[in-house]
Amino acid sequence: MKALIRQLGTFLILILCVGVFGMSTSNGATSSSTSFKVLDPIVSSGLGTVSSSGFGLGQSFGQQVIGKSVSSSFQVWSGYQYYTRPTQFTLLASSVSNVTGTISLAWTTPTIQSGAPITGYEVGIGTTPYSFTFQSVGNVSSYTKTGLTNGVTYYFLVKAVTTGGAPIAFSTTASVVPTGTTPVGPGGGGGGGGGGGSSGAGEVVLSGMAYPNTKVTILKDGRVVGTTVADPGATFSITVSDLSSGDYTFGVYAEDVNGLKSPTASFPVAVTESITVTIDNIFLAPTIAVDSTQVKKGDPISIFGTTAPNASVSVHVHSAQEFINTISATSVGRWFKQFDTSVLELGDHVTFSRSSANNLVTDQSNTVAFVVGDSTIKADPNYKRSDLNNDGFVNIIDFSMLLYYWYQTPPVTSKADINKSGLVDITDLSIMLYDWTG
Repeated sequence: MKALIRQLGTFLILILCVGVFGMSTSNGATSSSTSFKVLDPIVSSGLGTVSSSGFGLGQSFGQQVIGKSVSSSFQVWSGYQYYTRPTQFTLLASSVSNVTGTISLAWTTPTIQSGAPITGYEVGIGTTPYSFTFQSVGNVSSYTKTGLTNGVTYYFLVKAVTTGGAPIAFSTTASVVPTGTTPVGPGGGGGGGGGGGSSGAGEVVLSGMAYPNTKVTILKDGRVVGTTVADPGATFSITVSDLSSGDYTFGVYAEDVNGLKSPTASFPVAVTESITVTIDNIFLAPTIAVDSTQVKKGDPISIFGTTAPNASVSVHVHSAQEFINTISATSVGRWFKQFDTSVLELGDHVTFSRSSANNLVTDQSNTVAFVVGDSTIKADPNYKRSDLNNDGFVNIIDFSMLLYYWYQTPPVTSKADINKSGLVDITDLSIMLYDWTG
């Protein structure tokens, strides 16, 4: 009898254990020990795997910022890492010359790197800067606004929207004064008279931010048509006048005190005679350079450049994982980041940067390449290649030394053959003039 009771007790204990572990599987996990194992396909409300021993968490949809979170005991890699980043697009506005109170608007199509598609546009209008009333105009790239008052300055901004009206990109702003006049009847007998209107030339005003006290160059259809100097706050403005009616492409770039150039920002412009077209809120991308063409893995590499004063600069380093560091520029626009290369693989890498200030964001800077290897090779500033006497300047002394070896092969102790072609010629002279410091 006692044996039967012991058997029934053991049976009840087994049933109780099965009931307990059977309920635990509904919570979702995989747990194990030397004595038991509980299986379930669900870990938590998210997706992934969890393990011990300096645990790792893998997610299919995690942080929506670029990067990798690490510590001594864990790391998080996310499968969706990027914000949707549309480019700012260009808005052009001009008065319709033969119609009172009428403005013609046209804009470029923004590029969306990822995310929802553009389904339409809304045009904002106001009589003071940055105060707009918006109206939907459909999925178009131009619009004519009527019923305005001649002589009043109007400000325009276009936003690109996706399904449901959510904004995903904004244009540059544009301002214009309606000056048109109502046509005087059909006139009859017009006989090819060539326009009969104003013969005044059009003009384009370009303004925005570059770098403090630096030269800003303006291109029209790829040719230099003017230069100006940004003020200590990095703002600039320049007017290109005497333009005939037609379509043009204007470009703007700046050069910092180290001789580094920004990428050229380009703007298509339709010019009408007697009309001023304004392109404002230009924000030129920062310059960028590195102090080493090759860096020993684990050693720091210095990344630096120039932008607007006190701007926020995001420094991107591309590897299998993209690393982004955000820093602030100084009051004179200089920025500097010392990047730890221990997180990078051996091999080729690139870096670039962007700046933001006053609610504006630049396009990407130029891209600079470097190598992570087993030794460090420092990069000389460009001007040093033309500094033949190594005094820290490229000037008339270096020019004289170059002329001494003109159309000759200089000795190996001389730097006169700047491009290493074996002959000192016009190419070397061109490089020296480009590096000229005075």
